[in-house]
Amino acid sequence: YTICREYEHLIPDAPELMQTFIDAESDAMCKCNAFVFLAHCAMSEAAEWLISVYDQLPSLGELLQMSIMIHRHHQPQYMIIGCMFELLNSSSHAVKYKAATTLTTLTLRRRLPAAKAAASCFVNLVIKESGNNVKLIVLDRLDTLHLKHDHILDGLAMDILRVLSR
Repeated sequence: YTICREYEHLIPDAPELMQTFIDAESDAMCKCNAFVFLAHCAMSEAAEWLISVYDQLPSLGELLQMSIMIHRHHQPQYMIIGCMFELLNSSSHAVKYKAATTLTTLTLRRRLPAAKAAASCFVNLVIKESGNNVKLIVLDRLDTLHLKHDHILDGLAMDILRVLSR
């Protein structure tokens, strides 16, 4: 994407070519690279593509899901918040954790439903993960979330106690 950004005159229709490519490609890594290109060189095309695959976000490959979260700064915040809600349903625990963390960062105190969704995701991750280090990291996130929102964990208290009793 650097060539396109620095020497736009060499391939003036690069964003359109890349958008056609990302729609037709089936390889996850190629789609990931195409999305990164669009996010850096053609933000509107990247946003259009995200809208077109919005319902499929949880089923996209882990690399592409992570790429969407990493390049979220290039997209409107309302779209990214919606994408993060969708990615909470991903099959990858890493994607779920990153989506929940991103939701808590983006929404801060303004959106309680986002904080509740993130808290619920964190609790489910702690229940499903077997590694103690992962559990400690996620529990630390829950503690931070609890400090920002006093009663956010009230409905999840029994699940948290079940995790702590193991």
